[in-house]
Amino acid sequence: MATHFELVSKLHQYIQRRLKLRELESWLVPRLPMLLEEPESEIGKLTALVELCFAEFQAGIRTERSIRALLTRHLPAPGGNTIRHLADGLPHPLGRY
Repeated sequence: MATHFELVSKLHQYIQRRLKLRELESWLVPRLPMLLEEPESEIGKLTALVELCFAEFQAGIRTERSIRALLTRHLPAPGGNTIRHLADGLPHPLGRY
């Protein structure tokens, strides 16, 4: 079962360019049912944010650079245990990137 720690670790790897976007998506998709079990939890909100990033990237709305910047703002520092800014909800899809 994927944990909050595993998801945050994978996202940090992506931000640090140690993992490609396709690799992140390949890791995440089979784990979606577990990660979205409680959509209002921190892990559920973070997972939804990542899925939104994938969709916006595919639609040409967001670049990988903007995905990394957005995830950086929402992730705890390595070793941290809380996700920043997600308590206020997801960013508006048409907001500034």
